[in-house]
Amino acid sequence: MSLRRFYCLILVLATSLAYAEKPEENDAQRWLKTDRENLPPPAEQTFQMPDLAKLNDWRVYPVGRDMGSTRVEIAVDSVSIGKEDRILRYAIAIIPKTGLRNVFFEGLDCYTSRYRDYAWGNPDQTWRKTETVVWRVAQKGVRNVWQGALVEDFCGDTGPYSRDTILSSLQKGKQPPKGKD
Repeated sequence: MSLRRFYCLILVLATSLAYAEKPEENDAQRWLKTDRENLPPPAEQTFQMPDLAKLNDWRVYPVGRDMGSTRVEIAVDSVSIGKEDRILRYAIAIIPKTGLRNVFFEGLDCYTSRYRDYAWGNPDQTWRKTETVVWRVAQKGVRNVWQGALVEDFCGDTGPYSRDTILSSLQKGKQPPKGKD
């Protein structure tokens, strides 16, 4: 191919790209591009935190490689879903190789894939409540982060799976089948 033909081909391609019409962005695409960190916090209903000292049904939750050798447990007897706000709340324990048990009470907003901490467990089996409300985007594939896996496993297209489905999956050690509930 001669150099002149090559330049003509480049010119034709560049012209066609310049006049190519951008496809219209639909509502779903715009929503997916929304900066979820900057969304307003969800309207939350009042709820009762479980008594940390009375939580006794802790089940290992298989997060995967992202947590390395750290074990993750969820208190089955702490799982709740708000009737009005549909926020999934639970107590979770993060236990690294050292054996030091770090307990949190968290909430997941399945509609925006965000989470927040409500409290941390004290050694005397009481909660220390957080002073500020900060909703963060749940991430997956990041070391020492479990919320993305929880969103993937317990949130469906229309919000959180039912409490019974979540409890059953935790008790059986298997995650709910995708698209069920």
